[in-house]
Amino acid sequence: GPYGLYKISLNKRSLSLSKSPIIKTMRMVQGLSSWGNKELLLAGQENIYNFYLIVKNEAKLLNIDILDYTIIRDPICHPSQNGVFAFIGSNVNYQDDKKRGDLCIYDINNQKYIEKINIYFDKDSYGGNRFSQWAPTKNKLYFLKKERDEIRLYYYNYLNKKTQYSGIDENKIKSFVISNDGQYCVILRDTDTDQITVYK
Repeated sequence: GPYGLYKISLNKRSLSLSKSPIIKTMRMVQGLSSWGNKELLLAGQENIYNFYLIVKNEAKLLNIDILDYTIIRDPICHPSQNGVFAFIGSNVNYQDDKKRGDLCIYDINNQKYIEKINIYFDKDSYGGNRFSQWAPTKNKLYFLKKERDEIRLYYYNYLNKKTQYSGIDENKIKSFVISNDGQYCVILRDTDTDQITVYK
């Protein structure tokens, strides 16, 4: 069918897909995230993207230019700061590097970047692995950073605009998840057995 956002009926065993999209897009959908009652729909590829603001199933095409970035992973809105979203991006500076990129924090309302942070991620890893995540109640954006052979967890504090080490004593992190209240962190270690540890 045409590109767009489709609806799946959870009331039927077959999980049937709607015959037509509830929101039509000009390009393939890459991500959907939200602030409160507003949703940000991302469609496109390479460095050509369309951003749609959705309120009550009504979509408005936004005039956003992310310049020369290709969105690689984790396009996600700040849960409470309206208009702020982040993504892991790559450009000509990382053309042959599948392990590094920029964590870009963008302000849609003012159409400008708030911050760009050089981080670690694995482009070829399983799609479910997370390399950046907002802690909803803490105004912190967590990410991985590699120094020599060590991969550690850091965070960007949205309120004071500072980047800090998380304090979690792990140096071979493959992926992570932060709980909604920001109190717990699940670490997946980069080992042969993929060990999981929970920190509070």
